[in-house]
Order: sequence, then C-alpha cells, then structure tokens
Amino acid sequence: VNTVTPLADLQVSNVALATSTLTTTATTADQVVDSWPLAAFRTAKYLVQVHDTGSNEYHTSEILLTHNGTTVYLTEYAIIYTAASLATFNADISGGNVRLLTTPTNANNTFKAYRQLITV
Repeated sequence: VNTVTPLADLQVSNVALATSTLTTTATTADQVVDSWPLAAFRTAKYLVQVHDTGSNEYHTSEILLTHNGTTVYLTEYAIIYTAASLATFNADISGGNVRLLTTPTNANNTFKAYRQLITV
C-alpha cells in the first residue's frame, strides 16, 4: 500500500510552492509522486529526494516538465546518487491533472518532492 501526503499549496503571485511525500512498498510502475491541475499551471520544477530505507542509499535530482494540454514533456537532470539510481520518472495527464510518476528500482523507498509551479 502506498501513501501520498500532499501539503497545501502556497500561492506566490503566479507561482505555487508545495511539497509531497510518497512511500513505496513495491517496484510497481507509474506510482504517483505528485499531481496538480492541468488548467491552472503549465510548468513545474521538482527537487526530488529518494531514500531506499532497506540499504540507506539516496538518489536526488531535479525534474523540469511542461505540457501543452495533451502531452507532458519531462527532463531529469542534476542527478546524484550514493550507490545507484533508485528510480525512473515519467509524467502524464489523467483526470484533468498532470502527474509526476515514478518506478522505483527497490520496493521500500520514501520519495520527498519540493515543487514550484508556474500558472498558465
């Protein structure tokens, strides 16, 4: 069972700031790290930290994404890990929301994400 604990957004002019946490228990593909309303925001920047609680390893990266209303475009960069990559990231649009997705390489991970959004 996965748990996502989103915190309330903080609106600063045309930018929204928020954090989220996802705890995984399986290597299932496309688990939701975070989501936000497609109609309200166009671009997101994430700082993501993954912690493998079994091996006490870490993976940190920045993710930049944007959408055109039907497709999400994503790049991951500034990748740092203590032993090996702990996850891959993807994004999609579902139910009127843009979703940041992950596929962890190990079952027991905690994902923490800090998000900046820019309005449409």
